[in-house]
Amino acid sequence: MNIKSIIIKLLVGTSFVALVAIIGLVVFTWPLATLLFVKENPSPYESVPIDLSKAGSVAITELHINKKDSFHFFLEFEFKRGDEESLTVSKVRKELRTFLVDDYSQDSPGTIIPIRLTITKLDGENQIPYHDEVYDTKGLYGWNSHEFRRWITGIHLQPGKYSARLESMKAFPELPQSTITLQVYLSFRK
Repeated sequence: MNIKSIIIKLLVGTSFVALVAIIGLVVFTWPLATLLFVKENPSPYESVPIDLSKAGSVAITELHINKKDSFHFFLEFEFKRGDEESLTVSKVRKELRTFLVDDYSQDSPGTIIPIRLTITKLDGENQIPYHDEVYDTKGLYGWNSHEFRRWITGIHLQPGKYSARLESMKAFPELPQSTITLQVYLSFRK
């Protein structure tokens, strides 16, 4: 056996061992890394439709809280519709953005939408008032290619069962065509 064949065997063997070691590290450390470093899933904890074109429209959902934490309440305006032409989606997106913010600045208050948020703690047959406030929602909190999001408030909740009720305080028949939902998210901190 010459030196050239020994070096080739070492390189091939070393590469194979290194590849197996890297695959092992990825496979076995990925679950641990996600537990330690990835924050809670940003998908909604709850999502309930509401019709803001009419005053007095209501969205109600139950929240089952296992541990003390903060929850954030949003109005989400979704304007993408399955098979619609992209021109229609672009038009609705532009109209909705103009409705929600006067100009193309995120800091613009836009059309203020008053919303009443009532949270009741459900304790057996007892309903204990926990939070009841009217919010003048304004501006944009965030957006992507098919939705705009407007923040209502954040509330700290203790473990237990709650009813969250959102009520539109004013009619907005001029609101561009969109699907509007109350979104409840768990705080994004770890």
